[in-house]
Amino acid sequence: MSDHGHAPRPQIEKFNGLRPSAAAERLQKCKQWLTWTYVYRSEKDKWDKPPHSARTGTPVSGTDPDNWDTYAVAAATAARMGLAGIGFALSKDDGLTGIDLDDCRDPATGVVAPWAAEIIALGETYGEVSPSGCGIRLFAEGKVASALKFDPAGVEIYGTGRYLTVTGRHVTGTPDKIAPAPRTIDDLRRRVETMRSAVEAEKIKQAPSPKKAKRPGSDFFRNVNDAALANLPAWVPNLFPVVARFVSSSGIYRVSSNDLDRDLEEDLSITPGGIVDFGVADMGDPKQGKRTSIDLVIEHSDVPEEKTPLGAAHWLCAQLGVEPAEVGFGRNRGAPEIKVVNGAIREAVDAAEDALIALGGVFQRADQIVCLGEVPMLTAHRREVSARRILPLGEYALGERLAEAATFMTFDGRIEDFKVVDPPTKIVRTMMERAARCRLPQLRSVISAPTLRHDGSLLSQPGYDESTGLFFDPAGVAFPTIEQRPSRQAALVALDRIKLLYEGFPFVTEADRSVVLVAVVTACVRQALSTAPIFGASSPTPGTGKSKLTDTYSVVATGREAGVIAQAGNEEELEKRLGGMLLQGASFLAIDNCTAPIEGIFLAMLLTQTEVQVRPLGTSRAVAVPTNAFLAVTGNNLLVAADLTRRVLVSKLDARVERPELRKFDFDPVKRAKQERPELVAAALTILLAFNHAGRPAQADPLGSFETWSRSVRDALIWLGCADPVDTMEVVRAEDPRRRERAAVLANWRDIIGMDRITTAKLIERAAARGPSGFLHPECREALLSVAGQAGSIDTRRLGRWLGQSANAITDGVWLEQVGISQGSSAWRLCSTAPIPSSGGEKGGLGDLGGLFHSTYGKSQTDLQVL
Repeated sequence: MSDHGHAPRPQIEKFNGLRPSAAAERLQKCKQWLTWTYVYRSEKDKWDKPPHSARTGTPVSGTDPDNWDTYAVAAATAARMGLAGIGFALSKDDGLTGIDLDDCRDPATGVVAPWAAEIIALGETYGEVSPSGCGIRLFAEGKVASALKFDPAGVEIYGTGRYLTVTGRHVTGTPDKIAPAPRTIDDLRRRVETMRSAVEAEKIKQAPSPKKAKRPGSDFFRNVNDAALANLPAWVPNLFPVVARFVSSSGIYRVSSNDLDRDLEEDLSITPGGIVDFGVADMGDPKQGKRTSIDLVIEHSDVPEEKTPLGAAHWLCAQLGVEPAEVGFGRNRGAPEIKVVNGAIREAVDAAEDALIALGGVFQRADQIVCLGEVPMLTAHRREVSARRILPLGEYALGERLAEAATFMTFDGRIEDFKVVDPPTKIVRTMMERAARCRLPQLRSVISAPTLRHDGSLLSQPGYDESTGLFFDPAGVAFPTIEQRPSRQAALVALDRIKLLYEGFPFVTEADRSVVLVAVVTACVRQALSTAPIFGASSPTPGTGKSKLTDTYSVVATGREAGVIAQAGNEEELEKRLGGMLLQGASFLAIDNCTAPIEGIFLAMLLTQTEVQVRPLGTSRAVAVPTNAFLAVTGNNLLVAADLTRRVLVSKLDARVERPELRKFDFDPVKRAKQERPELVAAALTILLAFNHAGRPAQADPLGSFETWSRSVRDALIWLGCADPVDTMEVVRAEDPRRRERAAVLANWRDIIGMDRITTAKLIERAAARGPSGFLHPECREALLSVAGQAGSIDTRRLGRWLGQSANAITDGVWLEQVGISQGSSAWRLCSTAPIPSSGGEKGGLGDLGGLFHSTYGKSQTDLQVL
């Protein structure tokens, strides 16, 4: 055993290229080569040989042509990176078939099992020894019509959709070249058929009925399954019309793989003793191919209502000619009985809560009772994806869950006994009203990848995590084991892995690249952070890759492309859209193709508050929901305005070509992110864990409102040598349209009004003054129209509000200060760090002094002056 408690890594000779042969020459003509190396899979407890890119040597899909290259490229990559070897991907156009004879050879002596020796003796085509030395691989000219895989026989035959390792270790007795092998394939098919029949009979003989987890209502479902197995002719031909084949000698039904539209030649066997789907039995199926009658209906019915356990059971009852009540429907045997009597509603609701907690899958969020579900979302490319969401349970849906969790009974005076009833409305409504103080688990959000808790510990166990309120649903994805205390060197390797994903993007500066790197790391731990900035992407023209950046963040964090929303026409509408998504527990929010500046009070609150008040659609009450969602925005020449300039990090892209969408890339970053997602998540967490293990050495002054994010994520990237992503805020601030408007007003004020005190009305009068040839101060008038214009004129009230909102905001060394009231109108004066000449305007008040006096508004009296 190794130090990690599993078998040591297999030892093989260092790869030095393939020896020259006719077979190698035939394969090398195809640009279908990959690399590979050994990777330990804890879920399989074995060393696996997953495909790696021919160019980069990183894990990829072996069936994606974007990852293939020439033999020379793959061989050079394997040698350069010290990988175990190279592989060949079968495609529909190469005219080749790959054949595996598994576990047929002694690696120490080279002795081959008799059945495999018979195949070799046919001498039809080239064969070589597998990397482990335990198997033999044959390549044959021609394509098989369908794949064949049967582990008990040790046989696999593939025509496409598979990558095969290539060693070049020629098997003595086979030709040096690849040739057609019809007899070889026929003999192997006969071997599979013989062994499959024997194994099938033994499995059916020994296999008990599939065991299902004990849950309310299980007696009803068990009874239906038993009744269905006892009367196969009543329902099997109706579920599989025409294709179900009855074998009278054994009393079983068989449905072939062709009829099930499968490539593998594995049948579905339905017998009175049990059901086995051999097509999935040895393919990692959690039930090892065993199925119940209800499972079969759910998997193969075309009727949506029959694709639930209850719907499938009722369909079977109809086919069998029995009433559901006759087999136990209507009483959840094994579930608690709740007797609802007058004067004991509190006890009944408490008991109902206990039943829901025992049932699982029902939570409390804000003051709502919720469950998990899937909702459709549109990506930036208008493709529909399914997103995991938190959905509120309404009165009827909650009643349905309660009926599943417990058997409710009320007293019937006519029979002088308790009878089963649906969950009473008063119980359901009381539970909904007491949601804010009920005892259901508190659900904060749903995640689909490992993350870090607030204390820096790793959250990698699927299911509900009580300490964080997060529900981790990996959706079947196996994530690699993550080292709890990695070194800085391990973090640097992890960072390089993430950088490879963004090789083709035309970042303007290194700080722009850092924004992307810190964004993808932030996306992996956003649920553990109290606050985090918005991450934006901007470019001069469409097609530069902004939406792809956002999609990679989302794919790594959630496993799917970003579901996007359009920028709303006003802040109220944007609040409704974002609020609705937050109510559903969305962990990733994306506003795509923004044409107006990013600004608004709700967005500012969303970024700096841990909770916001949101009003559910159709209600008048507001509920508090967490704000721990990642937020991304994109736009051509994206602008950020006002207070959000200190809350948004923007990565600028510029391909410096007229049609950036026509550029060619070595790979699709979104596709690669999907392929390498488990490793990318592990890389992001490794960076943060290594920085935490190093004691989080301070790297930069924390960014206001985002101190935790700054000290944990931003500093971690700087610690590894990345540029500071916060440096991009200077560009964002300089491009702020509200600041530019204010700067234009103050610059014209300086030139026209100078040091003089002036009222709002007088300011408008001065700006709108006309001469013989038109406006005397057109630039000043335009500047005021931009901030307070209405119907082509400067509106007094709007200008007054703008002046109040802009007071004391320093811009290019000057600011406005209110200096009293004159004739019922506010009076204003320009302040500066340097003297401003008088324009000879309105006199009186402080302006009569004609000299300098010191402003005391938050500044040193020796530093700033007001004129």
